[in-house]
Amino acid sequence: FILSNKHPNLTVDPENGLVSTYGRDVAVSWMNAVQNGKPVTPRSGYLVEFNALWHNALKFAEEVAAATNKEVLATTYEEKALKAQQSFIETFLNDAGYLYDYVDGTYADRNVRPNMIFAVS
Repeated sequence: FILSNKHPNLTVDPENGLVSTYGRDVAVSWMNAVQNGKPVTPRSGYLVEFNALWHNALKFAEEVAAATNKEVLATTYEEKALKAQQSFIETFLNDAGYLYDYVDGTYADRNVRPNMIFAVS
């Protein structure tokens, strides 16, 4: 579903293997507080917790495929997970040694929020 880009507001970037979403006008994450119809904390692009969970989902799918003797599928998931893992580090790890909250185009949000806990747990 997600790999086929059938989700209405979540797409997989074929270049880096990360997932992105549009959240400027709609609250898309668990930080979904809205005031006057607009997100209180708009977050768009690559969200740190979405991508940490995405990598985890790919690794889980790899394990399930391997456990059910679907080696070609397991290899596919393994490759996608590796690509996402490498891109995650390149995209989110900042020069201060912690993770950006989200990256949208050339903007990288340096706010420290609990979202990065998902990435390290």
